[in-house]
Amino acid sequence: MVKMTPSRAHWGWLPVLAMAATIAAILPGPLDAASPAVEAPPLELVVTIPQIQAHPYHRPYIAVWIETPERNVVRNLVLWYEEDTWLKDLRQWWRVYGRYEGHDAEQKGVDGFSGATRRPNQYTVDWNGLDDRGAAVPAGRYVVRFEASREEGGRSYLELPIEVSEEGTVTAATPEVEADGELGPITVRNPASRKESAP
Repeated sequence: MVKMTPSRAHWGWLPVLAMAATIAAILPGPLDAASPAVEAPPLELVVTIPQIQAHPYHRPYIAVWIETPERNVVRNLVLWYEEDTWLKDLRQWWRVYGRYEGHDAEQKGVDGFSGATRRPNQYTVDWNGLDDRGAAVPAGRYVVRFEASREEGGRSYLELPIEVSEEGTVTAATPEVEADGELGPITVRNPASRKESAP
């Protein structure tokens, strides 16, 4: 085996390499791929259930969901209810989603976004830019829809246009939607970038 001996010219490069290594350690380099990315908070919508003077008073059924302008459901965010029988009273939600997913809440698979009715107060509803399957939605225009129906009470329906940019930033058309009957004002707390993982 032939053993190669470094020449004097080769040894002459060592100080240069050492200096280059020192400079590389001092100067900021490209972001490490393993570094955790900073995630923007989700789009936060504050939904208000108003105090209504009624005897007896029944808590309203409420649905919040996101659609395309063509009325295709993208994401169900909230379904607050008690009895399956009365889900049909959420007429808009039922028309575009409920009636196509079976005859009761269990068949609809609503566990991921449903819960019991709420008392009058303010509640935060988040959206992270994902659809019901957990995939990021394409850039474009969407509509957040809010619907409430109360036994022995009224029905209310509100809309909030939003837009998702190519970068995933969600922008609302207005910072607040005016109250209407069973729904108090809807407030946009902050815009956001969509996340790449399901909530």
